[in-house]
Amino acid sequence: MDVGRILGNCCSTGAKVRQQADYISDIVASRGEYDDIVDEYRLFRELWYALAKKLRPLDNRYVERGLRRISSTDKTLHELLWVAHTAERGDLLDLTTTLMRNVDEFFSRTPLKLVLRLDDANHAINTADEFYGVCQNFVDCVERNETDEELRQCYSYVEEAAESFQQTFRLLRSNAAQIALHEIEDGVIALRNQTHYSSSGYDRRRAVELAASLENLADHLQVDVREWLGRKREPFRDEALRETSRFADRAHRLHAALSYRTPRQQIAAEAHDLFETWRTLYYEYLRKCDTDERSHLASLAFSITSDLTDLRTQLDM
Repeated sequence: MDVGRILGNCCSTGAKVRQQADYISDIVASRGEYDDIVDEYRLFRELWYALAKKLRPLDNRYVERGLRRISSTDKTLHELLWVAHTAERGDLLDLTTTLMRNVDEFFSRTPLKLVLRLDDANHAINTADEFYGVCQNFVDCVERNETDEELRQCYSYVEEAAESFQQTFRLLRSNAAQIALHEIEDGVIALRNQTHYSSSGYDRRRAVELAASLENLADHLQVDVREWLGRKREPFRDEALRETSRFADRAHRLHAALSYRTPRQQIAAEAHDLFETWRTLYYEYLRKCDTDERSHLASLAFSITSDLTDLRTQLDM
């Protein structure tokens, strides 16, 4: 492999990716329009995916880690910007190939005598074989161009088999084996991020905590918005106050519904209404604040968006 040639081809694309990222940062800092931010972010993703495709053949652990970190950040940005996600088939194939290669490396680094010392060596070998099988099945799903939902179902088998694999081999007394296991775990996480898989487990206690936090943040938000609009008479004052009150009311209603063990389907509907109210409130009004309240409003907005994102993941909306 001509590493120098690959890196040379990546330099110009990498510069464009960095410039686009800086441009998006500038738009956000200057409180640009939501649609403009989303459009520029989508352009960034096109450039980034093109660069990532060129970098993956390098088979370099530092590069792979960087790719996984950016993949995780990309997932977060998708959620914060409310951008519909479509799994990139080429990236999924590359990630799965890398994952299977890391499993190969695990066995090449791990002395056979250590594996044979495990309580059930045959079970360990069967676990590894099963992990290979579900990874190959995932590759087949991607190549058949299955829907995103079907891909997430295929990925769920990968995650389940990976957990069994980790439990079976994590007690091996080998630094090299432990490093390889960590790489495998990172690879599974990268696949989870790319498929936007969310486990079906619903933690009601966590959902209640998030709803309580949102209720509290909404109350603080009302105080700040009133102070801001009392200090400066904006033409949209009445609309902003009404929308802030609507957001607080819906936050209270959601928390009450969770506290009374309302059916999950109804909770999801309440959370969706809260989510949409927040989107309107933030992008149409709060971003326009230019008084002393701006800093605290920005901090509240970050916390509210984070809690809403976590709650959305819990409810798998």
